[in-house]
This record gives sequence, structure tokens and C-alpha cells, in this order.
Amino acid sequence: MNRYVPDAEIPVVLSEETKRRHLAKAKREHRLYLKGPIPIPWLCKAAGLSGKAVSVGLYLWWQAGMRKAHRNIKLNCSDLTRFGVGRNACCRCLSALERAGLVEVKRSQGKCPRVTIVKGGGKP
Repeated sequence: MNRYVPDAEIPVVLSEETKRRHLAKAKREHRLYLKGPIPIPWLCKAAGLSGKAVSVGLYLWWQAGMRKAHRNIKLNCSDLTRFGVGRNACCRCLSALERAGLVEVKRSQGKCPRVTIVKGGGKP
């Protein structure tokens, strides 16, 4: 007769290939970094905004460094969870950055906003 065995009691055996892939992924995650230079006046202006606007700004600079372009950055609010920013806060912070002149935003219904970082936006 079959008896129920909880999943936690079933031993997990990973193949060598799977172990190698898991280790490679962990190394890739560890190598993530923020590429600069980020203008200090821009960063100071973003830090002075309400909420987690500086976190959204750092996310945008991170994406710009990864793409090697400061224009047309796709802002996926679900990606911002790693920065501790929820979807609604993401939208509020993006608007705050836009009002401060730090970014320009193109919005389309049903799509993620496209953002351009204004490099001279931190100047007084």
C-alpha cells in the first residue's frame, strides 16, 4: 500500500550538470555591479526626493550601465523588487524623478514606461 511521504523527506539528488549550472548562476549574480560614473549632483537631487526615488534612480543607472545607453531604458516595476520598491511606489518615484528633471519618460498604455536619464538634470 502506498503511503504519503512529505516532499521535505524526499532526498534531492542533483546531477553534476545541474550543480555546475547552479554554481555558475550564483557567480553571475555575485558579479552584478553598478557602473558609473553617476553624476553626484544628479544623485544628490534624487536622494532629496520623497520615498524611494533614489532607489529607482539607481536602478535606472544600473540598467543604463548594463545596456551602455542612457536612452530608452525599459522600466519594469517588477524588477525593482530586488531594490525594495513595489509597483505603486515605482510609479510615484518615477513621476517624482520626472518632475525633478532627472529623467524623461515615454508612457504607453499596457506597456512598461521607457525612460531616458537626463545627465545634466542634477544641476541647480
